[in-house]
Amino acid sequence: QNELENFPISSVQHCQAVMNACSYDSILALVCKDSGQSKADLHLFQCDDIKANLIHLDVESAMIDAKGGKVRKRPETLKMILKSDGMIPPPPTTPAPEAPASSNQDNRGRVAAWSAWANEQKHCEQQPSQDDGAADMAALLVDRDVQILNHILDDVEFFVTKLQKAAEAFSELSRRKKGKKGKKKGPGEGVLSLRSKPPSEEEFVDCLQKFKHAFNQLAKLKDHIQNPSAVDLVHFLFTPLRMVVQASGGTELARSVLVPLLSRDAIEFLHAAGTAEERHLWVTLGDGWTKCRLEWPKDHFFPQVALRFRDGWEPPVVPAVAPSREQELLQLAESLVNA
Repeated sequence: QNELENFPISSVQHCQAVMNACSYDSILALVCKDSGQSKADLHLFQCDDIKANLIHLDVESAMIDAKGGKVRKRPETLKMILKSDGMIPPPPTTPAPEAPASSNQDNRGRVAAWSAWANEQKHCEQQPSQDDGAADMAALLVDRDVQILNHILDDVEFFVTKLQKAAEAFSELSRRKKGKKGKKKGPGEGVLSLRSKPPSEEEFVDCLQKFKHAFNQLAKLKDHIQNPSAVDLVHFLFTPLRMVVQASGGTELARSVLVPLLSRDAIEFLHAAGTAEERHLWVTLGDGWTKCRLEWPKDHFFPQVALRFRDGWEPPVVPAVAPSREQELLQLAESLVNA
């Protein structure tokens, strides 16, 4: 319990948690570089009493606050960590919040703007930049991810609307049959019968996969989108997710949807952003929704799943780029953990 070493938050370049990857099941990786150092140091810690993913959230929030933002993030993060106690909370007694209302009625939960990114770019434009190419590439990637997210939301909305129309047709058909004495079909009942058929299992699986893709996209875009924010969209998505799970007959089908796996960032983001009720629904969907790739056995095979959209749209192709120094350091940390 003694302090062995002190790492100023200004020296921390990167922080990452690696859970259940080997016999060391809770690894915290810190990449630190003091002003006088030519190369950064990589530190790996096995975290037992307080798990590495919670310490990672704490350090990350401190790093964000150290950059001088107006809203202090660390106090809320610490409250969340203290409340969670590293455990999944029990189901709550209060209802989930309503889906956020958009200021633009035509937006319907879409990412209308990414003003956080725009403000960041505006600040950068006021200062001389040594790497305009990297900034342009980053902007392209953010724009591409926003387009993917919007198309995912479109497909989810289309599927949920289809579910609602099938339920309405089934209800109307049942009402007519109860009030009808003869056996002859009334006008329009053939059409109602067709409309009342629920979507196929393949369509349910496709929609559930798109929810997982959406959570991965939101984790990547959480610092770049506003109106609605990534947290708003998490709340927005859990309402139709609950509806789809219930319409499929329970959690069994959703639990069978392993791919795509959620990224480590997406899992941490859902822990931090979801309400207690949302997190409870999420964890009932099983390991395929709550474990990233590193938490599965190395030899466990996961098939690739192509992200296809109903309207045939395909994401724009962006030029390949060399991995950043941060990515190289992260890969080094993971290779050391998995050695």
